[in-house]
Amino acid sequence: MEIETLTCSSIEKLRKAALYCITTDPPQGETYPSMAEQACRGGADIIQLREKKLFTRELVALGKKLKEICLRYGTLFIVNDRVDVALSCHADGVHLGQEDLSVKDARSIAKLFPRAEG
Repeated sequence: MEIETLTCSSIEKLRKAALYCITTDPPQGETYPSMAEQACRGGADIIQLREKKLFTRELVALGKKLKEICLRYGTLFIVNDRVDVALSCHADGVHLGQEDLSVKDARSIAKLFPRAEG
């Protein structure tokens, strides 16, 4: 997660986080937004969108929906692997694994697209 771009309240939320929810393919009859809503209601401090099958536009649209849900509950929202998607849906951070883009390169990309405050 790009700590330098988080607000003071987000950093405090990150430090205090106890329950980190990573999404998976929704079971039949469920959706990512319904699962995120349930996780937030259940006390999740962080929701991570992990979805590898959607096209970029679909992923951004889904990320924006999940970000709205997280905002309502004061939950941090993280996107898996995709700095571009995280920036597009105003996520609080991005999770980068060992096989993903380097943190250095991710920071370089993020600096090209500074987030507006507010």
